[in-house]
Amino acid sequence: QIWDLVPPLSACPWKERLGRLSAGGKVICNWQALKQRGKDAVVVSIGVATDISFEVDLASKTEATIYAFDPSVEGLPLETAQSCNGMEKGCLDPC
Repeated sequence: QIWDLVPPLSACPWKERLGRLSAGGKVICNWQALKQRGKDAVVVSIGVATDISFEVDLASKTEATIYAFDPSVEGLPLETAQSCNGMEKGCLDPC
């Protein structure tokens, strides 16, 4: 993927990549702040397609409630479905 060759631009000193090296992984700034919020933390992930490695990795590090939305897939990939509570097929406006 071309995006794997482009370094993320940010001024965050605590940035870290979670998930696989590909479209499924994401760079996040200070995920530890989510961990400090415990069960009050909420993450909305849009456009997950068939790779939810970021969401699974973040869920393993925090107690955040993670909502994954994607109108292009029917459900979670089988190999990771056990790691998550579920996924909604849908999108946020505008679609």
